[in-house]
Amino acid sequence: MTPFIETTTIHYRKSISLSPLHALFSTMTISHKDYYKIALPFIISTVTQPLLGAVDTAVIGKLGVAELIAGVAVGTVIMNTLYWLFGFFRVSTTGQSAMALGKGDQNLLASSLMRPFVLAASVGLIFILLQSLLWQGALWIIDPEAGVAQQAEVYFSILIFGAPFVLLNYTVIGWLMGQAKAKETLYTQVFGNVLNIVLDAVFVLYFDLGVAGVAYASLISQVVMFAIGMSLVLRTTGISLSSLMTASKMSKSDLSTIISSNTDLLLRTVCLLTFFNMMARTGAQLGTDTLATNAILMQITFIVSYLFDGVANASSVFAGKAVGEKNPSMLERVLTLNFQWTAGLIVLLTLIVALFQAQLVYLFTS
Repeated sequence: MTPFIETTTIHYRKSISLSPLHALFSTMTISHKDYYKIALPFIISTVTQPLLGAVDTAVIGKLGVAELIAGVAVGTVIMNTLYWLFGFFRVSTTGQSAMALGKGDQNLLASSLMRPFVLAASVGLIFILLQSLLWQGALWIIDPEAGVAQQAEVYFSILIFGAPFVLLNYTVIGWLMGQAKAKETLYTQVFGNVLNIVLDAVFVLYFDLGVAGVAYASLISQVVMFAIGMSLVLRTTGISLSSLMTASKMSKSDLSTIISSNTDLLLRTVCLLTFFNMMARTGAQLGTDTLATNAILMQITFIVSYLFDGVANASSVFAGKAVGEKNPSMLERVLTLNFQWTAGLIVLLTLIVALFQAQLVYLFTS
C-alpha cells in the first residue's frame, strides 16, 4: 500500500500535534502490525461503552430481584433507542476528522468537530424538553408490567439529563479517533467507565439506592467523560477555543451534507432498534423473568458487537485518510485488512461464547 502521508504531504500545520501513531502513516504499506497498533486501543476503548449497561445490569442482578433487572433493561432499551438513532455522530465524525487530517487543513479539522458537536447538543436538549412524551411513547411500545415500569421510569427520568453529554461524547470520541489519538480515546472512555463501575458499587451496594443508584452513577460518569474528552481535544490538537467557536457555524448546504452522508447509517440503526424494541416488548409480555433473562443475553450481545466497532473505527481512520489523500490503492488495502480482521474476530468470539455460555451468564446474576 502507498503511504498514508508521503514525503511531499507529511508537513502538517505546526499547531497540529502528532502522536506516535502518526508514524504509522509514513510507512510504504499498512501491515497487520500497523493495523493492530491502532485497532487494539480502539477495540479496548469502544468495548467499554456497553460495559456501562452491563455493569448496571450486573450490579442490580446481584440483588437477585428480577423486577429490578427488568426495570434497568427497559430503561436501557429506551435510552439506547434515543442514542443509537444518532450514533452516526460518532461514526461520521471519525471519518470526517480522518479526512481533515489527511488534507492537513486546520479549518477543516475544527469544523469536522464543531458542526456535529452543535447538532449533538441540540438533539440532547430536545430529548430533555420532550422527556414526558418520550416516556409515554416508550411505555406504549414496550408495555411492561406495572412494577417493572415503575423501576424503568426511575432509571429513565434520571438518565435523560445525560442525553446532551452522551451525544457530545459521541462527537468528541469520534473526532479523537479520526485523529488517531488512540491513547486519549482509551483514557477518556476507560476512566469514565471505571468511575461508573465504582459509583455503581457505592450507590447500590453501600447506599442501597437500587435502580436510582445505577442511573446516578451512569449520569455522573457521562458528564465526567465529556469534560475529560473535551479537555484532551483542546490540549492535544492545538486548535484554539475561538477557532472551534468560529467553525461551529453551518450553512444550509453544510447541514444538508451531514444529513445526506448519514442517511444509510440512520436507516441501518432504525432496523436494529426496531428489532431490539420488538424483543423487549415480546419479553415483557412473556413475564418479568423472561424480560430479565433477555436483558442479560442482550448485554453479552452488545459487548460482542462493540468489539467489532473497534475494528470499524480503526478502519475509519485509515479509510478517511485514504479518501483525504485521494489514494484508491490505500483504500483497497484498508478494505482487505478490515475483512480479514472481522473474519478472525468472528471465529474467536464464536468459540468463546460457545465454550463459556454459563460462565458468561453467571457474571451478571446467580
